Amino acid sequence: MFGVYVILGGIFLCTYRTLHNANFAFAFKFLSIPILLLSFYVYFFLMPRFRAKEGPIKGFLLTLLCSFLLISVSSGYVSVVNAFGPGQRDVIIQCKIAELKTLQHRRGMSYHVVLVNKNGKSMEFTVPPAEYNTFAVGQQYAARWKIGSLGMLYNRQTIAQPIN
Repeated sequence: MFGVYVILGGIFLCTYRTLHNANFAFAFKFLSIPILLLSFYVYFFLMPRFRAKEGPIKGFLLTLLCSFLLISVSSGYVSVVNAFGPGQRDVIIQCKIAELKTLQHRRGMSYHVVLVNKNGKSMEFTVPPAEYNTFAVGQQYAARWKIGSLGMLYNRQTIAQPIN
């Protein structure tokens, strides 16, 4: 059951693009305490054999680790609720591309686009390499996004074309 939850959360996470880490921030802000409480309730009251076998420190640390994994994976579910809940609004994002950056991770590279609107507010999101290669700093970016039911900006993981 835990594995299915993790796999589905990962799939949902890859389905929708949000501003950089918006779904993770939402999950940590609103789901951390409930998930931690539920995890430790299960650890203390429903798993006495596990607690006795692993000992207090190792069991506590494993429960904490599982809690943080659940919170992280829940960000995928946050994206789905945001995308399918009531109150969806279409918006057109039209901003200048201020920066293109790549970040090296253990899993490989991630490609980020930083936009700046007329008021100087910046927004960053991750794009696939094929889309990243179509952009240039100073270019106008225009694409259709949505504001979801949780107030997060999102779109499906498709390639948006810049306006020159």
